[in-house]
Amino acid sequence: MPRDRAAASLIDILHYKGIANLDQKELIHALTLFSQRNNDIVDCILCVKATCHGMSLFSFDDDLNKMNDAISSLETALRQAVILKEKGLPSIGVILDILDEDAFNFYNHFNTFHAFSDNPMRLFVPMQAIQQL
Repeated sequence: MPRDRAAASLIDILHYKGIANLDQKELIHALTLFSQRNNDIVDCILCVKATCHGMSLFSFDDDLNKMNDAISSLETALRQAVILKEKGLPSIGVILDILDEDAFNFYNHFNTFHAFSDNPMRLFVPMQAIQQL
């Protein structure tokens, strides 16, 4: 079964009303990463859990380290944007200029970033969405 189909099926199961777990968002995030990257599901779960709990993840696996660095950098930047807004910096969101298709797919899996109509490699995320992360 293709990764994206397996991940989509598991995400659907997690959305059922009868399924209750405290880490639903984390698991959905990990499954989305799994569907779009060439990492093992366990690596995706470890990476997401470490990032969500503010922990560092150390590994000899270069692919896992790259994924962890990308997620950590993004979350750090978005948290910093929220801190600056709370300190009084007027802002409505964050704009990202994407360098390549892999980066676009990475950001796109969050379902939070919106592409500019005139430049699909430029993404916008509203501050309200950032504050809810």
